[in-house]
Amino acid sequence: MKTLFIPLLLCAGLAQATSDFQQYQCDEGQAIELRLNSPSEMDLRLGWNVKRLNQVVAASGAKYSDSVDSVWLKGDQAMYEHQQKIINC
Repeated sequence: MKTLFIPLLLCAGLAQATSDFQQYQCDEGQAIELRLNSPSEMDLRLGWNVKRLNQVVAASGAKYSDSVDSVWLKGDQAMYEHQQKIINC
């Protein structure tokens, strides 16, 4: 019984840690997950990889970017850009 107790606690902790990401389903079948850390930074999760994006100037909505990936948020929609390819989510 003791050997099952620790893994169950770890699973419960993992479920809580991932629940604050908002998932967006994209047009091309992939999904992105976003977590707003503060008004000036956001985490982008693709599979098991998490990247920190910083807010940049946008004409409309909110845009977060690093040197490779960008996410624009407006209302309940998101656009994801990776290597100059834009995907609607």
